[in-house]
Amino acid sequence: MNAKASFYTARASLRAALVASIACLIAPTLRAVDLAAEDAEEYDEYAMPQVSDPLEKFNRTIFKFNGAVTVYVLTPVSNGYTAVVPKKAREGIGNFFSNLAFPLRFTGSLLQGKLDRSAAETGKFLVNSTVGLGGFLKVSDHVPELRVPDEDIGQAFGVWGLGHGPYLVIPVLGPASLRDGLGRICAIPLNPMRWEFAESMDWTVRDGSMVLETVNGLPATLENLDRITRSAVDPYVAVRNGYIQYRDAEVKK
Repeated sequence: MNAKASFYTARASLRAALVASIACLIAPTLRAVDLAAEDAEEYDEYAMPQVSDPLEKFNRTIFKFNGAVTVYVLTPVSNGYTAVVPKKAREGIGNFFSNLAFPLRFTGSLLQGKLDRSAAETGKFLVNSTVGLGGFLKVSDHVPELRVPDEDIGQAFGVWGLGHGPYLVIPVLGPASLRDGLGRICAIPLNPMRWEFAESMDWTVRDGSMVLETVNGLPATLENLDRITRSAVDPYVAVRNGYIQYRDAEVKK
């Protein structure tokens, strides 16, 4: 392989790794914003959050940057995607990737000693993967015993007594805490798209699927983000407190 070919191969590999890492890390943030918005009316924008924010000045700068990314990049992408992909198809794609996240939810439950939820997650995965046509249909929603709260590594850390640590606003990825950030990193090996069988796929297919997961979740996330911030006196505080209160509630479930 000549030097030019080696350069293009290395550049493609670096680009693939970057895209895959962002897609892996952003998904939990999108999910947190979605669920926090569902209970937004229960949150007090100026309630004292149980987390320190020593980097508030820096965080606010990143928050403004992320707002610009939302307006000029994510919103156009989301609008284009919804114009092309019907709602039913988007729901099916979302169900498929939710089903694919079984290892994370199973492990999160197991680490907390919630064996009943681990068993329910296993049953949910088997039902959705078979009767639900590979997960595109969420048949488990019709089985009460299989409707259990999602669990993840960050929640397990919280149950173990680990506090949030400093609140962080990460460029593009959005709100997090040190504890949840570590949880997301620990969760990367639990993503089936990072496993050996997926590594053998063409990188455009493998990493493209992770990008699809993120883009598919954008329409609902942007709508929910607007719900949290539209009437807030200080959108930064609203998002911070909503995120932290949501994560605290998840740990207590």
